[in-house]
Amino acid sequence: MSKWCDVLNGIFQGSILGPILCIIYINDLIESCGDDAEICVFADDVRLSNLSNHITSRDDAVALQSKSDNFSNWSEKSEK
Repeated sequence: MSKWCDVLNGIFQGSILGPILCIIYINDLIESCGDDAEICVFADDVRLSNLSNHITSRDDAVALQSKSDNFSNWSEKSEK
């Protein structure tokens, strides 16, 4: 048997509430990336699907960088 320890962050593996808590947690990411971001979510995996688009202009590059920055900012915010 494993020893008990405090879990300070994350979602418990194998728990009944785990999937619901994950959805609640990830919804904040989806909202923070904006309406024009194409986000694919499956279980506890999230992917910004716009990343596979071809960059053909400076505007495309700026839009992609903005969405990537939103992902990064959300990640940094959730670590605090």
